[in-house]
Amino acid sequence: MKSKRYTQSSIIIIAAILLTGISCHEAATNATTEQNDTVVAKMTSDTSLPVTPSLQYEGFGAVTKGGKDKRVVHVTNLNATGPGSLYDAMGSSRTIVFDVAGIIKNFRWDGSGRNAVSHLTIDGSAAPSPGITLDNNNNGYCLTFEEGCHDIIVKNIRVRNAGEDGISVVGAYNMIFDHISVAGSGDGCLDISRGAHHVTVQWSLFGPGKKGWTGPMLIAFPPTKDISVHHNLFSSFGVGAGERNPFVHNATDYIPHEISYLMCDFTNNLVWNWGNSDGGYGYGSSADFGGTLQARNNFYQSNALPGNAIIKDHESKWSKVYASGNISGNKGADPNSVSNVSQPWVVDPVTMEDACTAARLVLAIAGPRPLDETDKAIINKIALTICPEIKIKESSRTQSGTEPAVNNKLLLSVGYDDDGDITTNEGPYNSLSTSIFKTGPGSFRSEVRQYADASPGSRSEISYSGLDPDEGVYEYDVYYENWKTFADGGHTIQWQPAGGGGAVLSLQNYGGKFVVVRSINGINSYGPGTGKPVTANKWYHLRWEIKWANNEKGYIKLYIDNKLYYSYTGVTTDSGGTPGWKLGQSRWPGSGNTLKETTVVYYDNVKILKK
Repeated sequence: MKSKRYTQSSIIIIAAILLTGISCHEAATNATTEQNDTVVAKMTSDTSLPVTPSLQYEGFGAVTKGGKDKRVVHVTNLNATGPGSLYDAMGSSRTIVFDVAGIIKNFRWDGSGRNAVSHLTIDGSAAPSPGITLDNNNNGYCLTFEEGCHDIIVKNIRVRNAGEDGISVVGAYNMIFDHISVAGSGDGCLDISRGAHHVTVQWSLFGPGKKGWTGPMLIAFPPTKDISVHHNLFSSFGVGAGERNPFVHNATDYIPHEISYLMCDFTNNLVWNWGNSDGGYGYGSSADFGGTLQARNNFYQSNALPGNAIIKDHESKWSKVYASGNISGNKGADPNSVSNVSQPWVVDPVTMEDACTAARLVLAIAGPRPLDETDKAIINKIALTICPEIKIKESSRTQSGTEPAVNNKLLLSVGYDDDGDITTNEGPYNSLSTSIFKTGPGSFRSEVRQYADASPGSRSEISYSGLDPDEGVYEYDVYYENWKTFADGGHTIQWQPAGGGGAVLSLQNYGGKFVVVRSINGINSYGPGTGKPVTANKWYHLRWEIKWANNEKGYIKLYIDNKLYYSYTGVTTDSGGTPGWKLGQSRWPGSGNTLKETTVVYYDNVKILKK
């Protein structure tokens, strides 16, 4: 089976299923037949693709799983309608992926009435470069989700040239918009209104619209509430009004409804250069007509009307604003002065940085990647001159939202909380579990099954490439499901020489016990003092501290549940290069040519740090 390669910033994660003794043809056949809920399946010759860092879903919309664990529908052409098109693929209880890349012209889809959908993911991240763009050609609304729509995720999609709203959410709920880009609309980029709730908009880009437009985002009308907007870029200056970044109001026919509940939590966004090129008012963010807005740690800067970073009650007297930690790139402007609420609202959690750090992260990460020319043009005009330069790490954000230890550089942090973290569900041996997990909704599941002609070295593992520091820390959580004594071992983590071949270091399970094995120049050394029994159905936290050296300067330390379990100083590798590593199982038959037992191991919260 051909491995898929995914990039996480400069990191490449290769999810590999290596089944010794089964031919590539047989493995590919098994993978296809096992996924009998996949429709319009299409094999592609090149599965390399650039994707954005897989960050966890946060905020009010994170309650949804979208189309997770539902059938997979493949879009196989760029037609506006018809078989194999995105329009034809739309529906409930599914994940839509793309086998093609480019612009879907004249696209329009109205999710209202009989077209209402639920438990749906539209995932553009699997498309080949340069990704997927929906071009509405000024034909009304491009993508609409109205009453009856719920539990929906839209990610890594661009929307261009909508005649009205690029994306409209009306009364829908439990939704996530992640790494999207909308520009060139006749009205809003993404408007959320009329009772919509539990919606997250994150890591996305919103650019200017057409002449006469108003601005990127309207959040309005009762009883709309619980909207999280975090880590996005709003750049609204253009030929239209250049405001609504966002505009939050709670009125019907302009009669304010005074409320105490929060409509929008606006956190860690970059709002750049609002205002109307034709004159007029113009502002950054606004609450009016009884709207409630919480604005935290956002960066605001504009050449036009710089004092209007956050405004309230421009046309009424009923709005409530809590503003804290916001900064302005315009000298003398204070976005927080507008605040008239003394205590913040309680919101669903969002990992929050200071305004400058968040702004730089947004520029480095937000939007579908690679950027198209529209998004490049917007980003290239931004200069955060008042913010200190910071180095964006290869993986700047972790799944847990925590930072690594001081003096260590985070190379990878994956919680396996999202389908984008790994792609190992091509066949029956590796998959993403939704029932066994340490934190969040999923874990990586490694399974080796009994089968008649099993040969030594049957594997179910993930190989990580380009993540191997000469000196560093490896951490993960591991769970052995219904574990039984297994006489002939099998690793749950191993490091292989730079040139390939057998493991130089591994953690085996001989007789159902943790045993550390070093293999230098073909000679195995079984760690003295190891042999701790493995308890079934229990999470363990493992931490390895390693320095690779072919002399006495190397070291290995293994901590299990934060207690030192194994320690060694001396030669740790028999090659000149840094060993690569794998996570998963490699099983040997107990006797004869059968495995006898099906073994399942779960992994979660993997972290690699370079010292």
